[in-house]
Amino acid sequence: MWRSMRKRGRIGLAIVAFLALVMLAPFLYMVSVSLGAYRGALSALPFTRLFLNSVVLAGCSALGQVLTSAAAAYAFARSSSGSCRCS
Repeated sequence: MWRSMRKRGRIGLAIVAFLALVMLAPFLYMVSVSLGAYRGALSALPFTRLFLNSVVLAGCSALGQVLTSAAAAYAFARSSSGSCRCS
């Protein structure tokens, strides 16, 4: 009895795996075709310069956010109003 259930389970698993591959095939084809378009787009633009500009802008934005948040936290911690008596 257990052997027949195991065999049915393996057959079911094989069917599910096959169906999963069938469902993934269009997606994999789409990704493989689009990689050629990405290669052309990246060679047409100065990608390294654009990426560097994005990194600098994101870094400055994050640094500014940290500095203003730290200043606001210091002001809230030192204020005498409010329910928190930290000092």
